[in-house]
Amino acid sequence: MTRREALRLVTAAAMAVRPGYGASKTHGWGGYVTAACAVDDVRRLLTVDTRAPKVLRTALLKHGDLARLGCGLPKPDTAISLSWPASGKVTTEHRLAVGGGALIAAVVGEAVAMAPDAIALDAALLAARQPSPKALPKAAYVEYLTAMDLRCQIELHTLDPEETDIHAWLEGTAAWYSNTRAYIDSLATALAAGASSPAFHRNDPLLLLAERVRRSEGVSRDALATAKPTSSYGKGLAAALDKLAEVR
Repeated sequence: MTRREALRLVTAAAMAVRPGYGASKTHGWGGYVTAACAVDDVRRLLTVDTRAPKVLRTALLKHGDLARLGCGLPKPDTAISLSWPASGKVTTEHRLAVGGGALIAAVVGEAVAMAPDAIALDAALLAARQPSPKALPKAAYVEYLTAMDLRCQIELHTLDPEETDIHAWLEGTAAWYSNTRAYIDSLATALAAGASSPAFHRNDPLLLLAERVRRSEGVSRDALATAKPTSSYGKGLAAALDKLAEVR
């Protein structure tokens, strides 16, 4: 897939879920990890929660990368359509993955909106996935996060650049690099300080179930049905599952 095709996919899905869609306004990168974690955690729980339409569940489970692309889109104003028409290489399944990701990120974002520090919440969610709860030196986090960012950049470089304006593409790449360095430094600082947020704690039952799925451990439907979220983030995951179940 080329960069242009990827942009067309996101734009097509955005226009389908939000008439008059334009570039969303963001304030730094704070909240990006929270949105991405929410999409991944809900996708994991969808392997147990089968209430959502099969075509939507299949799209989200099959196209995780596309679902994460939806993190930066506005919340859909209208209902996600299970019969969105295909357009070229952009299939209905592709649109459902991006639109579903946008919906998940928006619902969880609303649940944690009262968090006083978006970076702290991002860091707390990352720390919860750390094997040891003991904080490491900032340099260790910078090294790890930089390595992960480089892996993402390598993946992006398998896409063709915008050949009609290579200078704009290079300027955008330079800006991306500068922004990610600042974001990584902020995350590393919060992680080294022992990241915590009133909107989340690592023992939330919904997160624990999502982590069990990630580790390929068995999770029953009863376990999910009886799990009561105890943090704003966990309540957001539950609300997102409910919202996906309402799609028709």
